Amino acid sequence: MNISSRTSLTEAAGSVTAGLAGQACLLVSGILAARMLGPLERGYFALLTLLPIVICEIGGLGIPAAVAYYVASRGDRKSILTTAAPVIAAQVVLLLAFQLVLGRFLFQGNAILASASAPMLLAVPITLTLQYSLAIHQGELRFSNYNLIRVLPVLLNSCLLVALWLIGLRTLQVVEAAWLTGYAIAAGIAVGTVALSVACATDATAQVCRFDLMKYGASGLLGANSLVQTLRMDQAYIGFALAPIDLGYYVVAVSITNLPLLVGVSLGGVILPKIAKLRRESQREAVLRSLMLAALWAAPPTVLLMLLAPQLLTFFFGSRFLVCAPIARVLLIAAFIQACRRVLADALRGAGAPRFTSIAELVGWIALGLVLIVLGRGYGLVGVCWALVVGAGVSLTTLVALAVRNTPYGEPAQAAPLQVALDRL
Repeated sequence: MNISSRTSLTEAAGSVTAGLAGQACLLVSGILAARMLGPLERGYFALLTLLPIVICEIGGLGIPAAVAYYVASRGDRKSILTTAAPVIAAQVVLLLAFQLVLGRFLFQGNAILASASAPMLLAVPITLTLQYSLAIHQGELRFSNYNLIRVLPVLLNSCLLVALWLIGLRTLQVVEAAWLTGYAIAAGIAVGTVALSVACATDATAQVCRFDLMKYGASGLLGANSLVQTLRMDQAYIGFALAPIDLGYYVVAVSITNLPLLVGVSLGGVILPKIAKLRRESQREAVLRSLMLAALWAAPPTVLLMLLAPQLLTFFFGSRFLVCAPIARVLLIAAFIQACRRVLADALRGAGAPRFTSIAELVGWIALGLVLIVLGRGYGLVGVCWALVVGAGVSLTTLVALAVRNTPYGEPAQAAPLQVALDRL
């Protein structure tokens, strides 16, 4: 199985296209929500939706990625899901309880948020359902279903918001209900696609225990949750350490730098299961080749956005934000490095070595913190942006070193039945 074959490249192109479609839907829903709610309630809505998503990303403990890996490498969906079922049930209960407690603590002084947070408890089981459905389709290389489930929640949400806008319903409760309805319908369809799809054939039951799933997930948890992409610590630092106007400029600059990372995320989603299905001795070459593919795919949008940064900022935000162009270009360098790192990290997860991604992420955090102290204080917002470049570069360099120096990476993948039959001839 060649990750640079025509079929693989077509699947990668489909994944990138789905990512772009999802971003377009998010743009539509974001604009509509802002116009329907106004600045204050739009902020409330962002907080209400962000909380369960972050809880599921971190509280999921990387187990959806573990399910994708083991389904791809072992091929026995039924036994893997049977093994994971008690863990998933425990996750739902514990994360719901955590969201309830955290929500009461955070929103106790705000009557609007306190009342609106109760329906959002449904977001935890909905989000986990989508995550595990995606994992199964990803592991079985069903990329049509995988891409459908990626786009469907935001597409349905956008359609519902358009309908609500047209009939004049524009309250926080209505927008929240539209979000939950769109995501719930998508989760139901996701479960249906998994139930209706035929499981991949395999000659033997996968010998995977719950400890294997949790070990794989936990060892790569740090690598899957970036301080910048997931926790937005960059914005927190700027908000506390620099002037408020700097945060405004930074957020605007970041808004035009998402495309390279989107390419990395989409490409990595295809590469992970492809490498997991390879034989152990073939994985190292495929992992290193994935880095070259990432650079080739992420470079064109990065260069294009760097060239068009002044025009894009002026068109979307007005001439007042033209001063953001230099920092946007620096952030695009960081985004390109992060895209390459994301693809290489997914390749290593597919090779059974998620621990390498956590090691590299931790090293990158340390480098970012040290450089931020120097550049952030001495050069302000531009210094913060260059610190992000250094942190991403150190993390990628560490990951490349781990990928080159350590082989084989993890447990041997189970060969597909056809390959086993050919080997016996």
